[in-house]
Amino acid sequence: MREAVENEPYGRGFCAPSDRILAMTMQSEPVAVPPVVQYLDGLVDQLRMHAAGVLDTGAVESVHQARVTTRRLRAASDLLRPLLKSGARDRFNHLQRKVRRRLGPIRDLDVLTALLTDFSDADSTAAAAWMLDALAPTRTDLLQTASKDKAVARLPLKLGPWYKIRAQIIDHAASIDPLLSESLHDQIDAFAARARELAEAQPGVDPHQVRIAGKSLRYTLELAAAHGHALEESLLKSFKKLQDALGTWHDFVVLAEQSLLLSAERMVAHHDIKLQRSVLALANAALTFAEGQLEKFNRLWSEHGEGLAESIRAAFPLSQPVEPVTEPKTDHDPADSTPPEIPDGPH
Repeated sequence: MREAVENEPYGRGFCAPSDRILAMTMQSEPVAVPPVVQYLDGLVDQLRMHAAGVLDTGAVESVHQARVTTRRLRAASDLLRPLLKSGARDRFNHLQRKVRRRLGPIRDLDVLTALLTDFSDADSTAAAAWMLDALAPTRTDLLQTASKDKAVARLPLKLGPWYKIRAQIIDHAASIDPLLSESLHDQIDAFAARARELAEAQPGVDPHQVRIAGKSLRYTLELAAAHGHALEESLLKSFKKLQDALGTWHDFVVLAEQSLLLSAERMVAHHDIKLQRSVLALANAALTFAEGQLEKFNRLWSEHGEGLAESIRAAFPLSQPVEPVTEPKTDHDPADSTPPEIPDGPH
């Protein structure tokens, strides 16, 4: 999107963190920095770098990694919530949400483009080519909008809340391990219950919610590994296969939805019946493939799921619950409040 600017290490439109923030980070630590804080420092640096990549080139991988990094940071914020005061935490979460929501439609387009490029069903070839042509200018428009969004364009200047959060985590480092164990037990229980219901084809089970629960669990396992509690490689591979099946299911469901929505918006049936039939064939093929991925997930869960869940529980024995941080009561000023967050969309 933009050329790199000499002597601007964060890319065009970026500035180095303020002197105040740098001073906060350079202060001598009263205690050793916990491994999980070192991991989160790396994520904050990655977010800064990937946001710059979005602005400078609009690269597919920059968009993807920026969104994934915000999800990992949000998972950490949720995990460590009892240790954090609400002000900085809420501002930090709000920033992550704004970046993620701004880049979400671009990521959806990138996934659709990759699927359509590789689509080989003969009856759907015309629809795939039509969609690729229709979606190309949309990505450019979305990137331009993102480049004007302050959450993305000025992200390094808005990361100040992280350094307050960082200090709070260090102050309560002894509580990280109990929090990890408690959270992982809760999450694996929730994920296992939903996965079991899905595998048993119980009515009303939403595969999307199973997928979201699995992503949250994966990010918490990554935090645990960064803090020195990695699972065996074979367990992680089994879990990744489960996640991959649900991720591919989701991608092809979105392809089916978007092909039908786009053809309806463009009134394709009114103007080109053959093309509309190709769109319907594309949607049907995508749904068939998605259904196969659900069957794959159900088979994998039936074979390995319960053992995987029990292994995660055993690897993180429960300890005493963590006492949440208490905040002093102050007069509330609505001007200082963080706006309520709107939940992310279905994709």
